[in-house]
Amino acid sequence: MEQINIIKIWSDSINEKNLEKIIKNAKIWEEKTKEKFIFISSWAVKLWKDRVKEAWKNIENFSKSALASIWQKYLMRQYQEFLWKKELIWEILIDDFADEKHLAKTIENLLKNNVWIIINYNDTLHSDELNNVSEKSDNDKNTVFVTKVLKKYLDIDIKRVIYLTNTNGLLDKNKKTVLGWKICLEKDRDYFKSFVEKNKSDSWTGWMESKLNCGFEVLEYWVWETIIANARDWCECLEGNGKYTRFIY
Repeated sequence: MEQINIIKIWSDSINEKNLEKIIKNAKIWEEKTKEKFIFISSWAVKLWKDRVKEAWKNIENFSKSALASIWQKYLMRQYQEFLWKKELIWEILIDDFADEKHLAKTIENLLKNNVWIIINYNDTLHSDELNNVSEKSDNDKNTVFVTKVLKKYLDIDIKRVIYLTNTNGLLDKNKKTVLGWKICLEKDRDYFKSFVEKNKSDSWTGWMESKLNCGFEVLEYWVWETIIANARDWCECLEGNGKYTRFIY
C-alpha cells in the first residue's frame, strides 16, 4: 500500500530559500522511507508579489487573478529546479466542480510514475481565494478534500497531513508550543477552538483556527496524525524531534 504525506505550505511562511529546503528534505525522506509527498501550495500568488516587478513595469494594470495565472509557469520552473531537474513535477489546479474519482485516479497514476504533485486551488477562476474570504476554496480545506478523495477511491495510506506555518505549531498564551496530543474528536475539537480564540492575541498567526479545524477533520479519514509545524524546521517532525503540535486520533 502506497504511503503518503500531504503537506500544506502556507505562502507567507516561505521564500525561495526555505522552499528549496522543504523540497530537498522531502526528497531525502522519500529516498529513506519510500513515503511519497503531495504538496498543497498557493505560492504563485506570493511569488508574483516578490518578483513580478522585475518583469513588468506596468504591474498595476494586472489583476491578482491574471498575475497568479501568469506566474504559475514560473512557480513550476522553481519547483523543478529544486528537484535537481532530474524528476517530473506536475501541478493540479482544482475547483469546486472537480470530479472526485477522476482526480483520485489521476493522482494515483502520477504517484505510480514517481511524479511529484502540487495541488492548488484555481485562483484564476475564482476571486474568493485571492481575497481571503472563501469558505470552500481555502487551501487548508483542500487538504481535507484531497484526503477524503484519496481515501474514498484509492487503496492508500496517508501517514501525515502537515500544515507548515511561520510558528512552532500551536502556541499557548505564554507563546509555548502545544506539543503532542492524543485527541477525542468529540471532546477536544471544542476545547481547542476555545483555546485558540482565548489566546488569539498571542498565537493567532497562520490562520491557526482554520488549520486546527481542518487538521481535526482529516483525522476522521484514518490519517495517522496531523501536524502543525514551522516551515523552517519542518523535517524534524518526521523524526519525532523539534517543536511542533501533533494530533493523533
